[in-house]
Amino acid sequence: MLSRVLIERLPEQVDTIYLATPSLARDEILHAIGDELRLSLSQERRSVALRELQEHLIKRYADGRRVVILIDEAHVMPEDTLEQVRLLSNLESNRHKLLQIVLFGQPELDATLAKAGLRQLRDRITHGFRMRPLGVTDVAKYLSFRMRAAGYRGPEVFTPRAVALATRASGGLTRRI
Repeated sequence: MLSRVLIERLPEQVDTIYLATPSLARDEILHAIGDELRLSLSQERRSVALRELQEHLIKRYADGRRVVILIDEAHVMPEDTLEQVRLLSNLESNRHKLLQIVLFGQPELDATLAKAGLRQLRDRITHGFRMRPLGVTDVAKYLSFRMRAAGYRGPEVFTPRAVALATRASGGLTRRI
């Protein structure tokens, strides 16, 4: 949900790449990004594919375009794929980063990033946010929002008691609501 809201709110000069299957292997994630950018990256060597991607991103940057990669379910990414994400974060022109990378994940992502082998990636993270469980008032708003997003246009469906029960049963976690 957060990634979709972010995509909708980014300026139009930002090209977004949304990866919903982060369990990709190290080389697969690179080619998935290339596919989203309509690039045919080298299948031979990773270093060549990275260079091709960098050259393409430099051209986009020169054209006033920015690229943001949104990786959902990042907590299930293999560690070597996370290392590839770190290498992608190195892509830059002489003065500017060519990619912004946003990882969305469950709390298990924090535990993975805390591992010593991922220190270099962890050090590159400039912002981190954690969603707290929603309270009853916010659960009511969330339920209404989801109903309207699904096309419902009638009066509120859930009584205050039903919202309280949903809040308690879900622990206020949007995924469970």
